[in-house]
Amino acid sequence: MEGFTKSPYPEVDEFILHLVAADGRGGSIRRWRYFPEAEILSYDIVGYRFCYNIQRQHRSNNIKLIVDLKKGVWYQKCHDPDCQEVGFKSEEQPLPENTLLAHFFDSDFEEETPLGTADNQPAACGDFSAEETEEDAACLAALEETERRLASSDENHLIHDR
Repeated sequence: MEGFTKSPYPEVDEFILHLVAADGRGGSIRRWRYFPEAEILSYDIVGYRFCYNIQRQHRSNNIKLIVDLKKGVWYQKCHDPDCQEVGFKSEEQPLPENTLLAHFFDSDFEEETPLGTADNQPAACGDFSAEETEEDAACLAALEETERRLASSDENHLIHDR
């Protein structure tokens, strides 16, 4: 799913806009893509090119901000060939609590059947089945392949548009 207006997560959109447009930065969201299997939002940014890899603005290439809704983090990647060549990905930063889905649930809410382990104790952080881990890895691999194809497609458009 992709679009040019609001994503299915308007609170995340507002946070991303604040990152790239606040204090006169002049950035905006050019396009967003949502990968529901991996719960990842990818934002193509225009007008703001600061790269955490080179610690300055790129001269001509834009950046993208990736939001991992499962982990509650965001990070930056680039359309710049030099950054892509080294597989640059910025450090993950936490999303503000008001952008996370759990924030919108009432803390007094109780389910009829509590989630957790067999003895109804909460599952420990990191208790994932091998199947879930493999599925996440497959989703992330698909996301990276899609990003490579899109980058290649963008480069082809630039070459043909000259």
